[in-house]
Amino acid sequence: MAGILPKKPLKKYLVGKTSLADFKSIQACFDHLTDDFSYEIYLLSGIYKEELTLYQDHVSLIGLGEVIISGNKYARQKVSGKEIGTFATSTFFINANEVSLTNLTIENTAGPGEKVGQAVALYLEGNHITVKNCRLIAFQDTLCLGPLPELNKDNTVMESIYRKKNYHVQETFFINCYIEGTVDFIFGGGNSTFSHCEIFSKKRLDEGVNYLTAPSTSEDGVGFLFQECFIHGKEKYLLGRPWRPYGKCTFENCYFDEFLKSSGWSDWDKASNRLTATFKEINNHYGKPVKRADWISFN
Repeated sequence: MAGILPKKPLKKYLVGKTSLADFKSIQACFDHLTDDFSYEIYLLSGIYKEELTLYQDHVSLIGLGEVIISGNKYARQKVSGKEIGTFATSTFFINANEVSLTNLTIENTAGPGEKVGQAVALYLEGNHITVKNCRLIAFQDTLCLGPLPELNKDNTVMESIYRKKNYHVQETFFINCYIEGTVDFIFGGGNSTFSHCEIFSKKRLDEGVNYLTAPSTSEDGVGFLFQECFIHGKEKYLLGRPWRPYGKCTFENCYFDEFLKSSGWSDWDKASNRLTATFKEINNHYGKPVKRADWISFN
């Protein structure tokens, strides 16, 4: 049929610490990929202490058994006397189209944000990315969902040092995943759906309030949608705050424990955000009574 490209032939690789594996490291496998094929990459059980970058489209990465991808970069870490910043900290950075991750734990072990600043586990700058049966473990800024805002709040250009390709629209899907963190630990401008996920608010050193989300959605974007998720914690939490004025986030048919604060959301200390941000709660179940401000859509 005209207009439909032929499907690329499939190649399969095995990664692990065995003589039977095609590659000993995940990044070595990624560096071998070309545009001529689509790929299924299987990872044998083990801890892979790597900080990964993936730019290849049409890749499925599948863990066999318990697979942990572990990094420990953090925003306050210095290189040549300069802090590396949030977007250079990710354990796994993906800048590609049509990628899936299955049965993986991706962690950043740098520690609490009060000590090290932001430390990202997974950072996505791509489209049609699916994350299934995965665990994302960190503290502040666990999961970054591009695209990023064009400018920092001081009007300097916001840079992502690993990004090579820009995707104006970025749709990502999280299915049956576990995500934990403290401050703004699901953040960014992506249009992302979380289905049947467990979201966990970790204990903080300073016992401050956690924020599950910090969307920076574009004016015409969809934002974050959580459907049939279970949210709980060991630290009190708010559902989100707008990283940029048009941040959008919806929780639908979700379950919340008693650590959810009754106010639910924050305007990031900027009253004008109440006129532009879109925060919704639809048919949820709560561990204690709630009381929302009138700028929150609450059903």
